[in-house]
This record gives sequence, structure tokens and C-alpha cells, in this order.
Amino acid sequence: MKSKLFLLLFVLFSALQAQSDEVKQITNFEFDSRNPTYFKYLWNGFYQFQVPIIFEAHNDNTINIVSLDYNSENDTYHKLRWVTDNSDSNRNPSANFLDYTLPRRRIIWETKRNGNWDLAISELSDSGWSSPQIVIDSEIDDINAKFVEGSYQPQNIEAFVYESGCSIYLASINGSTISVENVFKQTDSIKYITPVAFSQDDLYVIAVGKKSDTLYSLNYRKKNLVAGSWGDIVELVEAKFICKPTITDFGYSENSTVAFEMEIDGKRNVYQYRDIYELLSNNYSPAVYDTTNETSYYSSYSLYFITERSNKLSYDATNYKFQKNDSAFVNIPIGNWGGRAIVSVKYYDSKLVLAPLGNISGDNIYFSIWEDSLDGRFNLYGDKSLIATTIKEIEATLPEKFELFQNYPNPFNPTTKIQFTIPTSPLNPSPYQGEGNRERLVTLKIYDILGNEIATLVNEKKSPGTYEVDFNGEGLTSGIYFYKLSVGKYSETKKMLLMK
Repeated sequence: MKSKLFLLLFVLFSALQAQSDEVKQITNFEFDSRNPTYFKYLWNGFYQFQVPIIFEAHNDNTINIVSLDYNSENDTYHKLRWVTDNSDSNRNPSANFLDYTLPRRRIIWETKRNGNWDLAISELSDSGWSSPQIVIDSEIDDINAKFVEGSYQPQNIEAFVYESGCSIYLASINGSTISVENVFKQTDSIKYITPVAFSQDDLYVIAVGKKSDTLYSLNYRKKNLVAGSWGDIVELVEAKFICKPTITDFGYSENSTVAFEMEIDGKRNVYQYRDIYELLSNNYSPAVYDTTNETSYYSSYSLYFITERSNKLSYDATNYKFQKNDSAFVNIPIGNWGGRAIVSVKYYDSKLVLAPLGNISGDNIYFSIWEDSLDGRFNLYGDKSLIATTIKEIEATLPEKFELFQNYPNPFNPTTKIQFTIPTSPLNPSPYQGEGNRERLVTLKIYDILGNEIATLVNEKKSPGTYEVDFNGEGLTSGIYFYKLSVGKYSETKKMLLMK
């Protein structure tokens, strides 16, 4: 009897497109709105709470932390809430990761209430933000705090990492008790800065190492959460300059994408480890295939869907900034699945994030949000995308080889189908791929004629089988596009023609 596999056909389409392709000015207050951040969610369906954006309010010599609620029903931002409202300086807010085990809406930030930078926390409830509580207060500056993303097992407690005196610490919150561990310790030869962390079976803390003004490294250290023991520090890559390590994606507890900016041959771009296996094998790749421009502030967020057979699908939304000559732009998703827009901005070194903000009538809403100054005052701007989803399951015989088929129809306007097969045994087995019918990481991406990445159709582990994905070119111009399938060392690229 031939083996059968229930496969997943991922069909995505857009609704309310007219509302999705316009840049919206989100803030317009009597203060500068800077440094936006947001809450991340384990699954796209977890929207039982209001989902605000959090940012800094700069006014004269004071900086406060504020939030702004989003109303998905009428597509408006409203209810400005002050987390802090004092003459102290407050900066660099970071929101925690929300899942079913820890449904708290907490933020952590730096405050100068006591003369140097300490760390404070506040929690949002239906009645508003709680009074700020200082949680780390050493005699030197405590900065760059980030919550650990993912469920912090087995303790199932909340934790964050931070920088103090060019060393990196992990703080764990269990009720009213806070315990602190030193993870990276400064030495005469290296200073550690800007940490991030995620939990995926074990705990991984990532930090930049500064060896000199012209020599940096990216490092990680793993903690076995069952034994409670730390492994050695592992240096991943060394370059003239490295900055902004980010956990850009954390969905369904299997995919954690680590992105960072690195300068190679005088040009700074964003690189990434697409999952834990690439991190462990130190196999990084460009996050954006832009060979001509410098890129920065890469963000990614996966929307996950669970079928009745508990199969998992994902759609990856990404955005980034790039600099071309002396001009700056944001490259953002718009409208429906696969559509992109390039928006000119005045300031290149201003933050860009991709925030999931809820859903409406089955459409998942996310905003690309950035700061810019068009009239002498910094405000937040954004562009909304709505992703509606339907899922079908089909049966197929398990294939025996990798194969990427020609899309059909071709030429197309605006939708086309792309089919590919994953065989029953790996082409190049590795300790991370396994043997036989085990899942392997599969990516299927769309590029334009210049090599710019247009869309990520697949970026997840898949079992052997035949898969078919619909691509919608609405919002793209007519011309030749390429689609590339990558599985381990196997890759294949084909071209298709969009004719409108």
C-alpha cells in the first residue's frame, strides 16, 4: 500500500485592500513620538487583550513612556495612556512576549529616577498601567533590557536580559522574587552589549561582543533549563561592526529567527539565522537579498494557523529599511499577501517595527510602524496589511525526489500556483535534518528581476509530500519574477511572468 500524507494547501487572499495601501500618520501630539515597540504573540489567534503600541514621548528635557490603543473595528488609534508622567528621563521600552501560560502585558524600560539608569516594570490591566516598579537598581547603569521570548520552561516564569557594566545578566521573576545570573562577563579583551534571549527547550542568550572599535563578534550561550547549567560561550561570527541582534520572529515554539546587522566589505546589511538549527550549525544568510543598498531594522512576524488535524501553516510578513545613495526608504508589506511598497523617509536611523495588532472578520491585522519627521517634529507613521486565510487538505503519494514545478498559469494575472515536492529521505542528511520521513526546513521565496526579495511563501519545517501554494501578484508591476525553493543544500529557481 502506498504511503499517504495529508498535505496542506495554503491559500491566502486579501480583503479591504483599499484600506491597506495608505500610509497613516499614527501620532500627532505636542511632543516627539519615538522608539515604538509592541507585544509579540505565540499564535495569531491570541487577541483576547487590547494590543497597544508603546513608545517614548519626548518633550523639552523629559522623556516619558506612553501607549496608544488600536481599535481594529474602525482602524483608529486612540486612548493615549501615560506609563510614566514625571520629570525623570525614561527610555528604551521593551514589551514582553505573550502566550497562553503568561498572559501578562508588561513592559520594561530604563529610568533615571535615582540618578543613573535603572530598570523599571509596569503592567497593563483594564484600569490602566500600574505604578512603575524599579526591579534592577545597581550602582552603575543598567540598560538595554529585553524580555526572554517564548515560554521560560520548566519554571514557567518571566525573565529578561540586560546589560550592566559591559556584562550581560539574566533576571528571572517568580512572584515577588527576582534572581539575577551573570551570563557574559566583561574581560580585558571583550565587552558584551545589547543582549536578546529566547527559550526553545533550552534558554539561549545572544549578545554582541566589542573587542575594539573596529572588531565585533556575535555570541550565544545556552542554559539547560532541566539541569540549570550553563554551557560555554560560543562565538558565531566576527566582523568590523555588528549591532542590533533581534529575535525577529517567535511563533509556535519551533521557529525563532535571530537577525543582526553586520558590516562586510564596507557595507552594512541584515543577516539572520532562520531557526535554532541554523544557529547551532552557524549557518547564517542575508535576511534581505538586496545587493546594491545598505539595509537595517529588519522585522519579521509569522502568522500561524492550526488545522483540524493539528497541522501548522505559516505566512511570513517582513519589512526593513534601506539606504540608497543619500536617501532612505522603508520596504513594507501592503494590501494582500505578496504585495510590497517602498516609502521614502527623511531619517534613516529611526526605528521600524512590524506589529501584530489584532484581527477583524478573520483578517489578521499587522502594521509596519516607523518614526519620521516631516514637519520638524517626530511622529509615528504606519501602513496596515490584512491577511485573510483559508486552508484545504489534500492527499498525495509521497514523492521520491526534490522537484520544483513551473508555476501555472504562466504568464499570470494576478494569481498563480507553485507546486514542489519534498522526498521521503534527505538529499544531504545532517544531525539536524534526521533521516526518513522527518521534517526539514523548507523556504520558497519570490524575487524581482533585480534580486530583491518580494515575498516569503514558505519558511517552515515540512514533512515529505507534494505541496502547492498560491501566489498573488496584486500590487506588483508587470514583469519577470523568480521563485526559489531551498531545502538544506538543495535549491532550485524558476522564473515566471506577471502580465497585467
